[in-house]
Amino acid sequence: SANNTGITGIAGEHDQLNYGIYVNQQQQNNDTSLGTNLSWRTPIAIIDGSYSHSKNTWQSGGSISSGLVVWPGGINITNQLSDTFAILDAPGLEGAHINGQKY
Repeated sequence: SANNTGITGIAGEHDQLNYGIYVNQQQQNNDTSLGTNLSWRTPIAIIDGSYSHSKNTWQSGGSISSGLVVWPGGINITNQLSDTFAILDAPGLEGAHINGQKY
């Protein structure tokens, strides 16, 4: 049999930090594994990291994803791009918050 326990959460003023931790105990082979993951969303990138460990193995990983848009008004860096996006050129509104993101 196995026992699995974990916790996940979201933190930050704009929910920009996601985290999780787990413990998995396999009684048949007397092995316990533990792991953790973290995802941090900044205005210009999403940074992910993870780590897991069991009796005979360990694994870690990470990634950084971002987007770059070059247009006649300049260059913009963002934490993510989708298939469809828009650029809003609104002089005087620098630093405005849209959907919790500061621009």
